Parts: sequence; C-alpha cells; structure tokens
Amino acid sequence: MARAVGAALAVACGAPAAGGAAGPVDAAGLPDTGLACTFTKASIDGRAPFDSTLRARAVPVPGAAGLAVLEVAGDAARLAAVGREGVWLTLRTEPDRDHAGRVTVLDLAQGGPKAGLAVLVVSAPGEAAQIVTREGGCAPLPQPSPEARQ
Repeated sequence: MARAVGAALAVACGAPAAGGAAGPVDAAGLPDTGLACTFTKASIDGRAPFDSTLRARAVPVPGAAGLAVLEVAGDAARLAAVGREGVWLTLRTEPDRDHAGRVTVLDLAQGGPKAGLAVLVVSAPGEAAQIVTREGGCAPLPQPSPEARQ
C-alpha cells in the first residue's frame, strides 16, 4: 500500500506521472466500458485503517483519449486525466476550487505483486481530514445490453 499511496500522493500534489502526459485511454489500460470499484478499508491522515465501504465508477469519455468521468459515492462526478505509471493505471482529477483544492486519485495495479489492488486517495488541503486513503478492488463494467444501446 505504501508504494501505491506514495504514487497517488505525488500525483495528487501535482507531480507529473513517469512518462509524461496521459496516453490514449485504451493504451493506459482503462476498459472501454469503464470500471466499478469497491473500497472496504479507509485511513485518515495515515492513521490505522478501519472498515469503511465506498463505491466508485470510472467511465472513459467517448472521443476524448486520456479522459474519464470519475464518480465517487457522495460526490459529484468529476473529469479525470487517465495515465499509466508502470503497472499502475492512474485517474486524477484537477483541484476542485469549490472544495479548497480537493484532488481525487484512483490508482489500480494492473500487474505485478499488487495486481488487482485499487487505492483511492482524496487530498483536501485545509480540511479536518486532509488525506483519506481507501483500499479495495475494481472490475470492468459489463458491456451494455443491446436494448440499452438503442
């Protein structure tokens, strides 16, 4: 978790991902249908983790390579840049001016010893809980049924 949190925090604090700007969505590894994520553990400002369930979705923006809509339960949907650093797929929102510069980062290990691990970091400078980190997993969203596409 420390590596994932470190990478997510670096990106949340504005450090560029290794390799530069985000590439096309499919090149970064985000499934065409998007991702559904469930997080079951949380930690506030680096304290001991506790049980906490939260759901999130990430859906690519059609025709806009490198962008996705990130929906985290309880928050408005936000546009996120999609990138890749090694085996990690990263989605990062821009600082939210309406919420003291809050940034949300979703990291998903798509290979290596942490394959399947998803880490969601919300950095909210100046708020009581400045960094909330969650651990869980993600799975591709199913293809829409033919009826839903019409």
